[in-house]
Amino acid sequence: LRTRHFLPSHRDRYYVALSLLEAETLLRVLHIRGCDETLLNSKRIEGSSQHPEVAIRFSPLPTPGLESMGDGGVAFGASSGWLSSNSVDNIACTGATTAEAAESHNIFRFFDCDMHYTDPQLNVLIRSLQASSTLERERFFTSNIGVRRRMDRKVEDTSLQKVFKLEDEYAALKQRAQVCFIRNKLRKKGLKKWEAFVSFDSNDTGHLSPEEIYGALRFLGMPDLSPSDVAEFLEAGDTNRDGLLDYKEYLSMLGSEDEEEKDEAKVSESGKTITKVGVYGVSEMRKVISERRRAHQEKMHLEQIRREVQQAELESKIFEEELIASVSRKGGANPKRLVPETKDNNKTNANDDNGYYGVEFDFVCCKPPVRTVVTGKNFEFRGVLHSRMLRMAQSKPLPIPCEVCKRVLQKMGYASYYDKCNSCNKSEYETDARHRAEYTCGECYGYFMCKTCYKAKKENIFEEIEREAQKDTYVHCQVGTSLSLLIPSNSIIGSAELKDKLSNAIKDAVDLDLVNNKDRVSDILADRYLLERVSESSSISSLPTDVSIFSTSQTKCRSILDNKYILDECVRAGVSTLLEGEKSENIEHSFFSKPRHATSSKSSLFSGICSDVCFTVLMEFKMQNLPIMEQRTALLRLSPPVKVGRDAKRQEASIYIQDGGILSGSHVLKIADEESAKLGKTDRWLKKADEEPAKLVKADRWHVLSAVVDCISGTLVLYLDGTFVRTVQTSSKFNATKLGLGSQLIVFGGGKQSESRGGDVRYVRLIDGALKEDQLKNAVTEIQSKNPLYRESAVLIQALARCILDRGRCVKLYQSSEVNSKLNIRRANTEDESEVE
Repeated sequence: LRTRHFLPSHRDRYYVALSLLEAETLLRVLHIRGCDETLLNSKRIEGSSQHPEVAIRFSPLPTPGLESMGDGGVAFGASSGWLSSNSVDNIACTGATTAEAAESHNIFRFFDCDMHYTDPQLNVLIRSLQASSTLERERFFTSNIGVRRRMDRKVEDTSLQKVFKLEDEYAALKQRAQVCFIRNKLRKKGLKKWEAFVSFDSNDTGHLSPEEIYGALRFLGMPDLSPSDVAEFLEAGDTNRDGLLDYKEYLSMLGSEDEEEKDEAKVSESGKTITKVGVYGVSEMRKVISERRRAHQEKMHLEQIRREVQQAELESKIFEEELIASVSRKGGANPKRLVPETKDNNKTNANDDNGYYGVEFDFVCCKPPVRTVVTGKNFEFRGVLHSRMLRMAQSKPLPIPCEVCKRVLQKMGYASYYDKCNSCNKSEYETDARHRAEYTCGECYGYFMCKTCYKAKKENIFEEIEREAQKDTYVHCQVGTSLSLLIPSNSIIGSAELKDKLSNAIKDAVDLDLVNNKDRVSDILADRYLLERVSESSSISSLPTDVSIFSTSQTKCRSILDNKYILDECVRAGVSTLLEGEKSENIEHSFFSKPRHATSSKSSLFSGICSDVCFTVLMEFKMQNLPIMEQRTALLRLSPPVKVGRDAKRQEASIYIQDGGILSGSHVLKIADEESAKLGKTDRWLKKADEEPAKLVKADRWHVLSAVVDCISGTLVLYLDGTFVRTVQTSSKFNATKLGLGSQLIVFGGGKQSESRGGDVRYVRLIDGALKEDQLKNAVTEIQSKNPLYRESAVLIQALARCILDRGRCVKLYQSSEVNSKLNIRRANTEDESEVE
């Protein structure tokens, strides 16, 4: 068995499954050009010295005499070289061994989701599939049969279930040997299968427990018996996986070879006294079965993790392809990757305050970002200026111009009965009262318009206003609606993943050919760059609290990966330093090499929470209503929701809006009553009792939220419209995980369903690293400048400022007597002096 002496096979023989169309095409080619020896001579399989030959075989027909093995070896078409290579001039003889034909035939039947197999066929199938695990076989078969039309029959009720229980051919051989031993012993003792079952069932439950099976096998005298052998014997026959062996499963294992084993025999011999066989090894079997169950659960858990990571990597690749395809659509790529601008072809502008890595989600072009998931009720896109422009248009009469002189039409004092409308060329005299001429132009004589055409012109203006307003949109989420935004890979990179990428990039550098230990040198240089990043960030103190990594330092470190010129320059300088002996012996490894909750997987953002990152979130939002007293509204959640365990029942968002419009984290301190009195209400949330009242969120007004998140130290710094609000410090591991970044951002949700109160959102920007205060203000100003309401307000403020300046100049000119006499300026006759000013 080990040398496979009983399973001869050819080295260069391949079996390929063809569709009916492919088989017909190939057979037609063989019939037309089969005698041409040059048909396949131009092709040669790599590593083989001979030309290929082809034969078409019809699988369902078995070779006579080998029906039990199921080889299916009947061929009805072959190439000319195939025919000449056989001693017998018969295309039905393919030259394949029985083992080869049986293996290919049964594997193709398994792929076709066939459930009817004999015992020899099952042995062949188990031997063919032993390179895969039983779990992989079951998942493969289930996924295949799910897209095929088959009878609604469970696999557990067929003989195929052995394929999903026995790992390899040796396990199958062991199980067959045990069954043969039991049958022989029962025959020698003169016991029928029913009598043996009743004898083994010591407590008359109709099922055989593990302890009863252990006692039965010892009673039959099975040699070298161990608790593991009993557990394997039970698992091989337990089709319903209840840990017991019923009579049906018992007969299925032993087989029904004895024809006298019938229900009539049971009834006729029911009066026979049957001696009970006692149980054995209760504690031993309990221990072994517990260990095997624990090992099975761990195996299932690892398999689930592996499949989730594999699915996450596949989803990541599909998502990246969708991002590339979204560049050509209206508004460009959404989400859009943010990368620092380059000064030239070789150097990255990493020191620029506006240069950073990240991603931006926008809702300004009537289309959501790619892979946006809506939870709850539906959302809708609205124009930012739609309600305002419509209100302005409806507040005063719309100017409908004349088509000739472009002057505004005026309503006539009387209705004309005979005059025709110049737009529809109809009059009330010819049709009805709907086409009565009611509007005319004062300059163009004889130009009239009926009220129907006037109304249509007015509706066209309203439609034009709506189209104009839809150029800048936002998304409105109703109460109970939240948005899930999928984050592209490599948008935010943690310290562990960044170290792995730096180390791999440094290994591929040309300068490392000068050193012997590339792995050690690459790790030293990667640690050095990470330490420099942390040291640079510690020297910056522009925020109210200390953070671990600033965006400028993170951008400089990431630019080494994206720019080969910078990488070669840094590696050259680092290797020269090591060769000179400076700091080459030992370099202290920072704790970033082994972060608390970090993972260096390529799909870390898609498979879990990344807790060794430092990032900044900016979000432009508007709340229709603020929460009532002692209530709060979920604004943003950074980590993905927990689906299992205790945490699944206490979901909380990362950032909330408390009653009164106060921004806070999931857990903050309550201030004293005297401080609450400053805000005019009780039970306010602030950082300290002696702190000034924070900037508040106002209803029906656009705001820009800025949140600097440091997962390493568990710090959350909140800003509103560029103004500092508070710092939320999380000390416990339970709260620190809520700041970790997952594969998606949840807007207006993430907590309890009652805390999801909807709202409006235009932009969400995610930046790798913490922004400095001046960078935060610039980013907030940039986002606000894209809002049409802010643009119109800025224009009005500028016009008002120019008006004030011009009036001031006029006052100075009036006060100057010389200029007053030359320009003939006179003071207005008014009693109120303030009107002149």
